[in-house]
Amino acid sequence: MNLTYNRNNHFSSVLNHVHNTFNQVTCSGASVFIIHNESIVLEEYIGKQSNKNDARMVSADTQFHIASVRKSYIGFAIAYALYYGYLEDIDDLVLKYLPELDKAIWRETTIRHLLTHTHGLHQKEDIVFREYPTGQNWTYRQVGIDALTQIVKKTTKKQCLRLFTNKYLDH
Repeated sequence: MNLTYNRNNHFSSVLNHVHNTFNQVTCSGASVFIIHNESIVLEEYIGKQSNKNDARMVSADTQFHIASVRKSYIGFAIAYALYYGYLEDIDDLVLKYLPELDKAIWRETTIRHLLTHTHGLHQKEDIVFREYPTGQNWTYRQVGIDALTQIVKKTTKKQCLRLFTNKYLDH
């Protein structure tokens, strides 16, 4: 597929968000690349490749060390599952898709809570427990990523890493 660049101002709020985040957190550079309706509608590069004085400006070929990048992939996998009808809504309860989980612990937790890390859950060893009420705070915990991964696997019948290829083999 050959994509054309067709700038679209409808996505300026995304760019503003990236600029605001860039200015508020400790980072050296960022990039925004959005494809919509088979056209590149936004492509912008911000800052430098590192905090070193001689660092080069961020460009299309800049490579970054990105910690926890799989969070982006699992979010994309959830979007894929929503788009293709494997999931109905990100405000669905997690128990709708994973009824085997402890109902007392997970009862108010939605897919949105998992995506935004506001689920309030923590896990030590194999025991999941509630740290704070659902939606009351933000904390990154692996238990949320694990649940999202299970939801994608169960609903799409695909492994997350092979979800976007035609070479998927169910093993």
